[in-house]
Amino acid sequence: MDGDNRMNPTTLHGIRSNPLFATLVKRRRRYIACLTAITLIPYCGFIVLVGFAPLCWPSGFPQTVSSISAGRSASR
Repeated sequence: MDGDNRMNPTTLHGIRSNPLFATLVKRRRRYIACLTAITLIPYCGFIVLVGFAPLCWPSGFPQTVSSISAGRSASR
């Protein structure tokens, strides 16, 4: 063995011209696009939520949370 892992160009042409291979590539691209969308949509939604969340908080919300976590009453 000479360590050459390259395929014969004739074999590659035969594989790429096979309609089953074209179908496999098409299905794989669609599958990858769906997985990418499933990952990116919640991620982008989370980033938007975190970015705009301070605009939606009621007044005094961060102080209320910090006083509760410190063990003090929120009514003070």
